[in-house]
Amino acid sequence: KPKVWWINIGSNDLFSTRCSEEITIMGILRVVEELMSLDDGASIVINSLYPVATRKSMGLEGKYIHNNFWYSINKVNERLQKFAKK
Repeated sequence: KPKVWWINIGSNDLFSTRCSEEITIMGILRVVEELMSLDDGASIVINSLYPVATRKSMGLEGKYIHNNFWYSINKVNERLQKFAKK
């Protein structure tokens, strides 16, 4: 049995299939809840979504940068952080 479940999912939902933030969060938390129901004593680590730049400049924010994913990534990560603090 694993001692730690390390969850690193959700990025493809946002970037590839263009799911909304809410659907992405629901998918991640559904997996976490399933692991929690196993009640196997393992720790569950939820990784935040990594930042993704959409231009060659690799910028995430700024006056002339329009990175739609950055807002979504932050929103998902904030919700995951709130869930993890419970």
